Amino acid sequence: MTADQYPLEITWSVVSPSGAEIPDGEGGAASASVAICEPGTHQFEIIDSFGDGICCGYGLGNYSLSLDGEMIHDSNGRYGAGETVDFDVDDTCFVSPGGDSF
Repeated sequence: MTADQYPLEITWSVVSPSGAEIPDGEGGAASASVAICEPGTHQFEIIDSFGDGICCGYGLGNYSLSLDGEMIHDSNGRYGAGETVDFDVDDTCFVSPGGDSF
């Protein structure tokens, strides 16, 4: 993730199919890895509390999501107040390596 000039406006979370929230992040951390062990469709949600996304009025922010080394979403940061991305996990427990990020 590359934040705009206001990283503290940014929060994100991953919600499992059972509704459990997998650790959330805030402040536009450059990268984060999370363990995902529940198969099914998960949701990544990013929110900007000011409602302007992370691009382009106050910096050129963006983010991407990777799962098991493959990019599953590449955002240009123009999501306004927020966006949700669904992604599927098979029955293998996956822990993203440090290089893969949210």
